[in-house]
Amino acid sequence: MFVSGFSVDPATYTAVFSSERYSTIVQQAGDRYITGGTNGLYTKTYADTAKLAA
Repeated sequence: MFVSGFSVDPATYTAVFSSERYSTIVQQAGDRYITGGTNGLYTKTYADTAKLAA
């Protein structure tokens, strides 16, 4: 598990996960470094919408 915090719009933060560079890194890591291979990764984003509205 990897947990991170950020103070930007969630779309800005998660954009990296759909980049070609990230995809290449994940494919190279595969089963050797990722439990369950590429299917073992997922990202869940939670936002404090009260702060976004301010």
